[in-house]
Amino acid sequence: IRDRRGHPFAAQVTATPLTIAGTVTAVITSTVDVSHRMAALADLTHQVSHDGLTGLRNRTSFTGAIDAHLARLAASTGAGATVVLLDLEDFQAHNRAYGLDLIRAAAAALREVAHTGDVLARFSGDSFAVWCGHHAEVEQATAYADELRAAISRPIDAGGASVVIRSAAGR
Repeated sequence: IRDRRGHPFAAQVTATPLTIAGTVTAVITSTVDVSHRMAALADLTHQVSHDGLTGLRNRTSFTGAIDAHLARLAASTGAGATVVLLDLEDFQAHNRAYGLDLIRAAAAALREVAHTGDVLARFSGDSFAVWCGHHAEVEQATAYADELRAAISRPIDAGGASVVIRSAAGR
């Protein structure tokens, strides 16, 4: 359905037949714009599945996405995949001094180097996870984990100070 300007919108349409002497003589319709409801539902769905600080997926959404990807891989090629877990080292000391800007910066650094199709998540307070379907070989996975760690290890501007965060990666 489109509005007067030709823009599409979500609508709830109800049609009720008008019957006179057993014969449908007309149909009474009612159309209600539910675009705001649909937008609110999309927003709530995003909030439930994503971390509010970084905008990355949360743990539950990440594991659901992995399940779906693995099911597709098993049904098609049988190829492998890689999950890289990154833990920020000495985060508590940095957090006290610089706040949550470091978490946001780490997430931004991961987004910059992530490949199309990768699934990124803030797994817990100072841990991130990256699912990658295109690095099934150990050497490729290790090189990619090193690339992700290097991205996080670049100096970050936190409140006017240049801070370097180290991270440990497992795959």
